[in-house]
Amino acid sequence: MTMISRSAQPRGKDMKKSWNLGFFSRPFLVMDGPDRGKIAKVYRPIGDKALCDRVARNHDVFVRKLKSAGIRVPATEIRINSSAGRHSILVLQSAFREEELVRAMMLRSSKEACLKILKSLLEDTLRFLSWRRKSGETIGFHPTLRNYAIRQWKLWYFDTFPPMWGWDQQGLNRIIIRFAPFGIFRFLYFFSKKWVDRVSNEYFRPELMITGLVGSSCRLRPDLAADILAVSRKLLGLQLKDAELKRKVMIILSRPPRLPGIWVFLRGLVGKEGKPNV
Repeated sequence: MTMISRSAQPRGKDMKKSWNLGFFSRPFLVMDGPDRGKIAKVYRPIGDKALCDRVARNHDVFVRKLKSAGIRVPATEIRINSSAGRHSILVLQSAFREEELVRAMMLRSSKEACLKILKSLLEDTLRFLSWRRKSGETIGFHPTLRNYAIRQWKLWYFDTFPPMWGWDQQGLNRIIIRFAPFGIFRFLYFFSKKWVDRVSNEYFRPELMITGLVGSSCRLRPDLAADILAVSRKLLGLQLKDAELKRKVMIILSRPPRLPGIWVFLRGLVGKEGKPNV
């Protein structure tokens, strides 16, 4: 973990805004300096240096665990910037071109190409779940469209924050709220913690991890929703070995999975991009 000063962070002419799909930050492409050509993600500064240090340590382990599970992760570095008693986490990664992002690819692809990508994503998810079951690790994963890129038909997973290793789901919920960039989320958390579970359940529960991916695909390409469901059910019917998990997944995939209403509302409230439920 490297400590850097505020002046060392990309700013002004050194960076270019990239996209508005991230919840915690708006990733940007560094245009100048020693980190030129990398994607940078800067997270909300907090006053707790010890927590930032723990997040950074867990982040590095999380990346190693994902790689152990067979998930490709681009070269990733985490840094902490401290200034005037505030501490900000910066994640730097090897960049992908916009046309390599899975969400953009699936949006413009033919039916055949779109379904091919979906199959690869489902197989990556099943690979992770198989590894997690065998290893006994307590670790989350969020294999949704906006977290992947494809280069030479190889999947790369680049969403490493918050690190989903080193705490249980409730611990992760607290990290999500602590680093949430929008005050409305911290306000709601003060009154009710249950809505955060509706979001983070998808990171830990296998049936929601799988069907959340299928649901994202249906929302992105509603014209292919029937094909997406059919292909998903066929692949999962063949590859899911856990009978109870298969039963849960098949029930959910009887129709296009939907986002919880509270999440749709909050996403719209803070201006984040996304497609409506089918």
